[in-house]
Amino acid sequence: MLRSVLAVIAGYITMAVWVMVTLSIAWMLTGPSVAFQPGTTNVTSAWLMINIPMSFVGSILGGWVAAAIARRRRPVYALAVLVALLALASAVYQLTASRPALPRPVEQLSTFEAASYAVQPDWYNFVIAVVGFVGVLAGERLKRGRTTSPITEDG
Repeated sequence: MLRSVLAVIAGYITMAVWVMVTLSIAWMLTGPSVAFQPGTTNVTSAWLMINIPMSFVGSILGGWVAAAIARRRRPVYALAVLVALLALASAVYQLTASRPALPRPVEQLSTFEAASYAVQPDWYNFVIAVVGFVGVLAGERLKRGRTTSPITEDG
């Protein structure tokens, strides 16, 4: 049981760290001109085309880590469901949340401030729920595929 809980936690942390690091690097390399529409914190299609694949890779890594620790499928499935539920909860929150005013121009925001003020399209968090769910399961499959030895016949 403890191994299963640790697998889910480690998988989720892996995902979170991957997404934070890769998107921070992307922000430093591209800046607000690629991430946001001019003068706003509305996210551009270009930024979404960076974000969604990086999130998918992160969820694959998270699923792989969870599978490696748990050595069973149920904790990986639990992680996949957790990721999907959190993304769906975020989607509902984003649909109902009011947007605070920016404290300073977009160009002066730090990476974490930019992330907290970013306004994604309504469909985004629903897509991320699917991307995360599928990615975690793909990560488990990759791990299982690497550890499964083929059956050979001596002949």
